[in-house]
Amino acid sequence: MRIETDDTGHSRSTPQDSHSVNMSSKSTDNAAQANPQVSPPAPQQTELGQIPSENQSAPDNDQMLKRLIDGRYRIVKVIDTGGMASVYRAHDERLGRDVALKIMHPHLANTTSLVDRFEAEARSAARLMHPEIVQIFDQGIWRRRPYLVMEFVNGSNLRQVLTREGTLPLGRALEITAQVLAALQAAHSMQIIHRDIKPENILLTPNGQVKVADFGLAHAVNQATGNTTGSVMGTVNYLAPELISQTSSDARCDVYSAGIMLYELISGIAPFQSDTAIRTAWRHVSEDVPALSDLLPWIPSEVDDLIAALTARNVSERPADASLALELVQAVSSCLSPQLKERKAKRPQNPSPESETEHTPLGKGGTAVLPVFHLAEPEIPAAPTRPSSPSSNWETDSSVQPVQPTSRPAKSSGNHNPAQAITKAKANGKGAEKVSSTEQPRRSKGKKRWIWALVISLLLVSSGATAGWYFTFGPGGTVTVPNIQDKTATQAESLLTKAQLKVKTVREYSDTVSQDKAIRTNPKAGSKARKNSLVTLYISRGIEYVKVPELVGKDQEQAVALLKEAKLKLAEKVEEYSDEVEKGRIISTDPAAGTSLRHDSPVKLTVSKGKEPIKLPDLAGKNEAEAAKILADLKVQMEKSTEYSDSVARGKVIAQEPAAESTVYHGDKVKVRISLGPEMVTVPNVSSLSMSEAKQKLESLGFQVKIRKELLGISPNRVYSQSPSGGTKLKSGSTVTLTYV
Repeated sequence: MRIETDDTGHSRSTPQDSHSVNMSSKSTDNAAQANPQVSPPAPQQTELGQIPSENQSAPDNDQMLKRLIDGRYRIVKVIDTGGMASVYRAHDERLGRDVALKIMHPHLANTTSLVDRFEAEARSAARLMHPEIVQIFDQGIWRRRPYLVMEFVNGSNLRQVLTREGTLPLGRALEITAQVLAALQAAHSMQIIHRDIKPENILLTPNGQVKVADFGLAHAVNQATGNTTGSVMGTVNYLAPELISQTSSDARCDVYSAGIMLYELISGIAPFQSDTAIRTAWRHVSEDVPALSDLLPWIPSEVDDLIAALTARNVSERPADASLALELVQAVSSCLSPQLKERKAKRPQNPSPESETEHTPLGKGGTAVLPVFHLAEPEIPAAPTRPSSPSSNWETDSSVQPVQPTSRPAKSSGNHNPAQAITKAKANGKGAEKVSSTEQPRRSKGKKRWIWALVISLLLVSSGATAGWYFTFGPGGTVTVPNIQDKTATQAESLLTKAQLKVKTVREYSDTVSQDKAIRTNPKAGSKARKNSLVTLYISRGIEYVKVPELVGKDQEQAVALLKEAKLKLAEKVEEYSDEVEKGRIISTDPAAGTSLRHDSPVKLTVSKGKEPIKLPDLAGKNEAEAAKILADLKVQMEKSTEYSDSVARGKVIAQEPAAESTVYHGDKVKVRISLGPEMVTVPNVSSLSMSEAKQKLESLGFQVKIRKELLGISPNRVYSQSPSGGTKLKSGSTVTLTYV
């Protein structure tokens, strides 16, 4: 087999590295295909396709801080940087909550295939609503860079926990694996597989709840799983053999990755580690996962056989999906003593490092283009002999002496079943501690059997009578989950307990089931469950009531979102003019804010149309009082001024500004000119003045002068009389008659 890899850095690694790789089918050496057990040669040159070069590094995260994305998401802090994208803590300023914002690196945004895969993450994960799966809120494009808006989990990922603690107690490792499988069960039930299960993608809340993240490699099972180009993405430390050798995937790929992760949680190291990504991937194809008890003699055979079942190289020998794998984990966990569950391995000297792809740009332990290991035969090849002492880099539990390879019995030749040790221990009540490693039968290196399939064979042979009893009538048998409908919480718990089931009670709101009555169980009533396995009992809290949020002053989009978040519906939306509330914002709600309503109740929103436009009437000729009332009724202010007018009677409106038919709004000012009537001028006494002097004086005051002559012969050219007389008030422009002799 000819294996090619990029020597520019895309497949370089350090020992025990967790590589993220792109397995791509290239031409392979015919001789190598004929002998699939041939070790891969040294890495050589290969094409990179559309994978960016090493010098295209991730963006400077500091430059993104405090930026507002799409006018809504304010970046607060850098959470992580991977080969494809960076993840930030951001604040949704529209809904007032913290979110996780994942933005693709700018140098990748022009690669169509990567953008499509990035956007597929949102479509896949958005379909999943499960408490142990990180929820997708939004998707968009900012400056040509796709982004996802996700639920913000204020905690650590599992890699960080391992880095801090080294290893986990056996019981805690099984519990976390069970939660991961429960999340995957929800995904598998919707025909979605994750394809990248690893500690970096498992988040833990402060109270220890698991949140499975990053469905970036997920796809629907009903889509074509084969790849004509032979290309598949994943992290090599956790890739299932069939993904590497055939680029095919189904739910069992996730089961395999979960089994590898369980191994690492207990031991602190991944089972397969090599100096290159290719060699690491090859070991998944060509080797069985080694028994944990080879490193930790105190590990019971039940755990060895559980990991063997989850990580079987032959895909047909694995649990078909996460649901069945979860049953196995719960069954094994239930048979272990509390003391054994609390036991943990010491920190290994060379633990598995955090995946470089989570913190470095592509090209340094990042995404590589590698060939698919096409097998000459459909059977998985037998494993090559692994080193006699895998514990060279291992610090064992000081309470148990390491078992030398020479003291361990020879492995079975191929007819041993992985369930035998579990069954024996359970039947004999030996689940607490391993008495002697030499008494523990080990699974075959050559071929693993899925536990449940082997249980059937155990039931068919007389030598397996004890095992048969255990898995039928004994504690390992199955029972039917009883129907708890219409039962009280106490009654339902009693029925489940009598059915030899453990009960976890969860309370949730229900519109149809009365408060404190049972709603359903998981697994559902009538299904089969292992004795002493955990059944979730859902008890009604009654109808959920919520309060109408404060929406006054919010814009319409924000108000509708807040109603939805409060589990209320928009009844109707009416628009009204408002002098106080800006156009497009909420004036009021019906019912008012703070009112307690049944969830899904309708709420009426009144939205502002802004200030009401007003057409000014014609005020000309109106008296002052009439004009003032008209404007007051229109909620418009009157600004009055006065002036003389010869044409408009005193107290009447001469003119207005703005003019009639103009548009104004409440509170605006309208200038109104009120007539003082004609202007009056006092007629001066011009008697005894010369005619020319008198005429000039009167005309200067705006009067018209009319002259009349009398033949009396007295004082010629002097004003003899005037009409009207001096002191009389006349309109400007009136006529004054002068008489002279």
